[in-house]
Amino acid sequence: MIATRKLAMIVLALLSARASAQAPSGRLQVSIETADGSSAAGAIIALVDSRDKVVAEAIARSDGSRVLLAPFGSYRVRVLRIGFRPYMSAAVTLPNDTRITIRLDAPRIVLASMIVKAATQCVRVDKEPESTGLVWTEVTKALRTSQLTAADISTVSVSRVYRREISASGAVISADTTELPPGTARPFSAHDPAVLARNGYVRGDEYHGWQFFGPDEKVFLSGEFASTHCFRLIRKKDRAADIGIAFEPVPGRKIPDIAGTAWVDQSSSELKEIVFRYVNAGMPSEFNASGFTHFHRMPSGSWIIDDWQLRMPQIGERRGSAADAGIFDRRALYLEGYVEAGGGVVFTDRKN
Repeated sequence: MIATRKLAMIVLALLSARASAQAPSGRLQVSIETADGSSAAGAIIALVDSRDKVVAEAIARSDGSRVLLAPFGSYRVRVLRIGFRPYMSAAVTLPNDTRITIRLDAPRIVLASMIVKAATQCVRVDKEPESTGLVWTEVTKALRTSQLTAADISTVSVSRVYRREISASGAVISADTTELPPGTARPFSAHDPAVLARNGYVRGDEYHGWQFFGPDEKVFLSGEFASTHCFRLIRKKDRAADIGIAFEPVPGRKIPDIAGTAWVDQSSSELKEIVFRYVNAGMPSEFNASGFTHFHRMPSGSWIIDDWQLRMPQIGERRGSAADAGIFDRRALYLEGYVEAGGGVVFTDRKN
């Protein structure tokens, strides 16, 4: 009887899963018009359900339109556009509604007017929606757009990855570059943000070497990153056109982590680059293990990561009397040089 009951439950579960997989879906064409006549290409268009969960999401094409597919139901259309406040439509119902035209009248975000105080407090952006949180929101729009773009512009370019060994004096010892087909190269290997938050971004020691983990869009967009880092606005004289949002581990966090700055054009709100360094990591931190990610906006409105790099120190050991006596002396360690691992985009059509 027990075995029969279990079999029946399994069959019901399979039937339920099959019914869910075969649930009818509707098609909604969204067209965006802007109040000032500017292009809406690159805007993030999403169908959001009653719980504010994104059910379907895509990047607006050059004409400001996109088709979204979702199960039958009631939704609202959310539009995120870099440099503007979010827009949320009235309810639409699938399959009854098949086409919607949205005229965007969301106000612009003016970052240039933001005042950066000398003693700006490092705050949690998931708890501060204005000022620092507002700038970080613009950063996350570009990051999310870059994620969605990856599958959209596979024919635009090919990618290259490289590895260089550099001496402590800066001389190139060896270099190797590989060209990859479109869509195959990501800036860093995808790692679970929860694992990085729990175990850190650097693992290993001076005896066995280190393993470095670089943050990708998924990491920066994660709740784990927002909850384990604090943020503050900064400006620099040599970057007068930009506003930066610096991030660092929250006070008391001691595991190997990253700290750095995301730089945003204060006129257009466009993300330019994220630079970071490894902290709380012992010798790698002492010898400035670091990295960067550069972003590029295509004329079509799509975003891509066009250049990235990790810079990792190579540590050597000088043999001396302490080592001969079987005692490992930290002072016998020295910087041999660096390994730079990175990549970028090779544009095959400059018109794009």
